[in-house]
Amino acid sequence: MADLAISASFSQQKTGSNQTPTAANPKQLNVNQVGDKVIKDTITVLGTDIALDLGSIVSVGWCWFQNLLNSGPPPSPVMGGIGQGGTPGSTVYTYVVVANFADGSKSVSAATQTVTGAAVLNSTNYNILSWPSVGATTYDIYRTSSGGTPATLGKIASTAGLTYNDQGAAGDGAAIPAVINSNFPIGIGIVSGTYPTKAEAGDYFPVKWNAAAIHVKALGPPVNLTNFQYIVAEA
Repeated sequence: MADLAISASFSQQKTGSNQTPTAANPKQLNVNQVGDKVIKDTITVLGTDIALDLGSIVSVGWCWFQNLLNSGPPPSPVMGGIGQGGTPGSTVYTYVVVANFADGSKSVSAATQTVTGAAVLNSTNYNILSWPSVGATTYDIYRTSSGGTPATLGKIASTAGLTYNDQGAAGDGAAIPAVINSNFPIGIGIVSGTYPTKAEAGDYFPVKWNAAAIHVKALGPPVNLTNFQYIVAEA
């Protein structure tokens, strides 16, 4: 029976990652194992379940998982130009979109203004807002200035879509919320859709696995960065 020593010193910055160099140096993990099959890989985990490539490993033994990211703000929506439905006017309105992510984090767009809004917003003459997806579950729309009717400010709507028509919804008076950073959690489990183990930003840990497959999925904001490293040894 071979003795596998797994040790790691995460002191380098991963290419394409937002990880800053760290002096983290966890203790060596000594694993009694049969054979010498070990696989190590560094991948990008997005919001769709994937099964880790285990190479020729059939029976999974000890694993080492690391989330390579740091906590930080999630991606912000970027509004395009505000259009008009009906007859444009010369009234100024300003809007902000807040993105709400599955892990509780939030991001806030820059304020976007139109100077061609109708004096009175209604179902005939209205402002058309749009933004590309940033992977949020919902988006809150705030009217932050109004030169016409309605004059109320604050949150005017929440939607899971990527467009909103302001047809005169009343503002609730709420202030724009602060950005809430994400720990960019990655769920880990034995089957797709169930992730009892979670690796948050900067986490690294060994796990004795008792299943034939390892499934992972990003549970927070999507990132196009290398965000996950794993080492898997044959049992």
